[in-house]
Amino acid sequence: VKMPKGHMKKMGKIKEKQIVKRRVRTESEDNDTITRVEAISMHRHTSCTFRGMDLFSVVEKVMSEMTDLRIEDVNDKDTIKFDNTQTLEETILNSIVHYVRVKLKGAVEYEYFPGLCEVCSAFPLPSRPHIRCAGCQLVSYCSKKCIKDDKSNHRDICKFFSVKNGKNIFTIGQEKRENRSNWTAYLTDLCNKAKAISNQNYDIEKRMFFGPRMCPICLETRSHMLKDCSCCCVAYCGEEHRLKDNNHLASCKEMMLCAKVYAYRQHHQVDMVPVPSNIERIYNPLPPMNICTEPTWSQGNVTDRGFTEKTAILAERLSHPLTILHQLEKNGVGSRRTPLSEVTSLDIHICCNFAMLDAEVWEYAMHRLPALTRLSITYLGEKNLPVRTKNHHQTCRRLKRCQDCESLGRYITFAVYPMHYHMFFSSDDYKKPDVVAVFSGKNCLSVDEPEEEVHTITSYRNMTYSKDTIVIMTDYLEADLNRSLSVLCDAREDVLVETPTQMNPYYGFKDKRAHNSDNKIYISNDRHYVAALRRGDDNQKANDSDDTDSDYDLE
Repeated sequence: VKMPKGHMKKMGKIKEKQIVKRRVRTESEDNDTITRVEAISMHRHTSCTFRGMDLFSVVEKVMSEMTDLRIEDVNDKDTIKFDNTQTLEETILNSIVHYVRVKLKGAVEYEYFPGLCEVCSAFPLPSRPHIRCAGCQLVSYCSKKCIKDDKSNHRDICKFFSVKNGKNIFTIGQEKRENRSNWTAYLTDLCNKAKAISNQNYDIEKRMFFGPRMCPICLETRSHMLKDCSCCCVAYCGEEHRLKDNNHLASCKEMMLCAKVYAYRQHHQVDMVPVPSNIERIYNPLPPMNICTEPTWSQGNVTDRGFTEKTAILAERLSHPLTILHQLEKNGVGSRRTPLSEVTSLDIHICCNFAMLDAEVWEYAMHRLPALTRLSITYLGEKNLPVRTKNHHQTCRRLKRCQDCESLGRYITFAVYPMHYHMFFSSDDYKKPDVVAVFSGKNCLSVDEPEEEVHTITSYRNMTYSKDTIVIMTDYLEADLNRSLSVLCDAREDVLVETPTQMNPYYGFKDKRAHNSDNKIYISNDRHYVAALRRGDDNQKANDSDDTDSDYDLE
């Protein structure tokens, strides 16, 4: 390996938040393979050149040297395809747009917790409370070392949103507040200002401003008057108001687990939580989720649902495939209702906000179905689907097949299409699926402009084109799911509801929090409720002749 002396050391000194652009290139020079990895910050442009090393070798090398480097390639492709029958080297080279960027990403997607240390996500101790930043009062630290480590990253935001006359930016905003819309506009303005002064898209500050540290009962924002709840997600002005917040009392344990899972991810790779690899030789019905996630772990803080930090992470990873398998187990596959235990091939189309390219969990699903030899997963969504996918913590853990699947000739294929479903339906790549799973149709199929609602209606119509396809839909709220079902039934009248709206027993643990219009925090799990339907047999032939032209002439 030949590389400029000291460059690897210099690149390691560039902190994650300082890097503006990153990219990797593999090219040929004098019949020799050359891979260049570059990192560009405000003050420094450093690169490493690896001669005689293919991209796979560079990935392993850089992973061992710089675990926090993200990569941006120069040109994105519209479609990402790979499967677990290729070697790792071939897979990486064929999906450079996606896989390499994620493989070199060690950083966890930022989440703002008012009570956690901004740097190491440590929980405060009774004998050692956190030190809140005196300049802006927005963040806190567990030690002077963490303050020093975050100084360069926090300097600009702290200076721009500094405390004035003893009042932080939220206290100033409360004094100007007249109604809810004014408050939301004020927070939006703060986010825009933070984005303008930063060197990158500051989703960090967006989370910080739309989840402000304030008492949800009396809206107190003065820092010295607030005390963080033990879950580190909200703060109160006193014990009386904490006990009055019934909504939070019911979800405090889940919120605390959110913080613990986030802190765990800060210090461990998610794939260090192993997926159970037991291979079923005969088909067994799906066990409850707590059994699926209970290999060997018994330590940690358990919530009412029995999750620890590790089992919560595993439950989230397994939720997508188990939700699909559960509905197929109940309703069968195809119009003949073939039992799931007899299925040898499955084609699944998934509409969601990110493509969960996690081969381990889909391999887990295959291991539960002894007769299954081929599993095809196709992800569809709007244009930002690859962007969300490449930065998601559940992406591309392992691609190579296990030895058992390899010996039996079993394989999984993945494809990602950043387009509306009806556009994919009209393309040459479309093949009739056995399952269409829509995870949160409200978010992944809805459009901003009312006149573009035709995208949603047409996509729903195409999903139910074949009576052999079962459509599985999930959402956070029962009302939202029923609304999506209503739109689908209007788009295609002859549909039969196989599973009415009900709570999904495999909705897992979603550790992402959201904020409503009153800035109250809740956990939003887009798989909380589930329903399933398919096209009915009545008038099938007549409708087929009427629909063939209209279904395919949509662009």
